[in-house]
Amino acid sequence: MKSLTKELEMQNDIVFLGFLSDDLPYVYNLAEAYLFPSHIECFSIALVEAMSAGLPVIASDINEIRESIGDAGILVDPKNVNSIAHAIEEVITSEELRLSMRKKSLERAKLFSWGNCAKETLEVYEDLHRNHH
Repeated sequence: MKSLTKELEMQNDIVFLGFLSDDLPYVYNLAEAYLFPSHIECFSIALVEAMSAGLPVIASDINEIRESIGDAGILVDPKNVNSIAHAIEEVITSEELRLSMRKKSLERAKLFSWGNCAKETLEVYEDLHRNHH
């Protein structure tokens, strides 16, 4: 990737941060949006973290991701660079869209709290107990 950014003369515009752990909240607070063009269908805690930080989310239009972000983000074809670029441009150039998406991200992230997780897990156990006795 670094060689591509150099080839495109974008080395001064793109920063490769490497692995982040404790610094992640600071990076989220500095970001304009969270881009997740994954080809892998999986739940990502990073999406929830980004939404919890109020970031507009641009992510792949695949089942698990679609279910995770609901209407809180823009879904794109991860194989279509133009689709991704258009979504990024929309978010960066429209303050109204960005503010609307921030609000939706914060609301959507509330669905993924540890309290909700514990409640839903307990409901599964209670249902299993009822059905087996």
